[in-house]
Amino acid sequence: MTELTQLNNNDLLTYKSIGEGHSFLEHGEAGDKSPVYVHRLSKTNFLGYVEWLKKRDIIKSYKIEECGKKWLKYWCPKGHYVFKQKLCRERHFCPNDAEIYTWERVEHVYETIKEFALKMPFKVYLIHLVFTLPKELWIKAVENPDLFIKTIYDTFNYYDGLKGGVLALHLNHSKNAKNGWYPHIHVILLNVCVYHINEILKEKKIKKKIYGNVIFKRKRPYFKEKLLKLRYKWSIEKNFNYKFNGLPDVFMHYIEFKKENERIIKRRYLRYAFRLPILDFKDVDFNKLTEEESNFIWQLLNTKIKRIRWFGYLSDGVKTFYLSVVGVNYITLTELRKIQKRKMKYCPIHNLKLTYVGIEEIDDETIFFEGYYELKGAG
Repeated sequence: MTELTQLNNNDLLTYKSIGEGHSFLEHGEAGDKSPVYVHRLSKTNFLGYVEWLKKRDIIKSYKIEECGKKWLKYWCPKGHYVFKQKLCRERHFCPNDAEIYTWERVEHVYETIKEFALKMPFKVYLIHLVFTLPKELWIKAVENPDLFIKTIYDTFNYYDGLKGGVLALHLNHSKNAKNGWYPHIHVILLNVCVYHINEILKEKKIKKKIYGNVIFKRKRPYFKEKLLKLRYKWSIEKNFNYKFNGLPDVFMHYIEFKKENERIIKRRYLRYAFRLPILDFKDVDFNKLTEEESNFIWQLLNTKIKRIRWFGYLSDGVKTFYLSVVGVNYITLTELRKIQKRKMKYCPIHNLKLTYVGIEEIDDETIFFEGYYELKGAG
């Protein structure tokens, strides 16, 4: 077992947090003291989860059990070691990989809309909406999630400017994760609509930004609640062939998009919207599951769907165009990962190419620490 020693603030090996209670070694600046890797599930629940998974897929359970214990070890020409966590690449089943994937999504979406928001000459708000369905339609939505997503598209598709944002589909409730299906969709969008120059704008005084033939116009940061629910009701009835009594539930929050609100936007809105299902089971005791609960969790974790989708002027087909109009160079998540992968070959501090040394195994007890660490005897 490797013997570790804490370094002082002037040393160079950095651990950078990527989420509450969860961190891994990555590029950062000296002085960043974040908690190092811990499982999202409590240790007891995690061990119970691994045993539960062994009965269904012993290969996945072994990979997840080992995830976080092994670190890739590199040597920097400046005379110190750099460690990078060895992941299992089972994000639908591993809490560790799921958290890293979730925060990749959060950072990517945040940086994209931040660059866009900075180009607007007025206050930009981030709007968070949650759309639910009547219980009678839950199974139909689970069996055909694209129909549910189309329902959301149709809800926003009316003449009031082209809206743009990103949605995330969930099939279970975060608070009662093991209790069965609960399909709902989180929608993240901005109070900015797009018009083309040939469209008639009646409002002469409202703030807007014109780029060639495209007009970006400010909207109120809130929707007229009844109108939104009526649109959603109409869309449900059209797509699901269902007669709706009353109005559906739509939950709405909004917050000004500015630097001071970055932490809240990332943690309270984006991370909550983009989380993977396995992260909802952090408080579940897998040793006390009923057979029905156990079967549901297994089916949920094995459900592979395209959960996150851009729409409107931020949809995949036109997003690059509209962002380039305002001077934003859009980088896809795939391209971003390639850039990060190239960076991983270099020291985060000295930017010198690293030499691979081997794999260090660090047990769960050793890694519950804070600060900067290197091997004793490292130059």
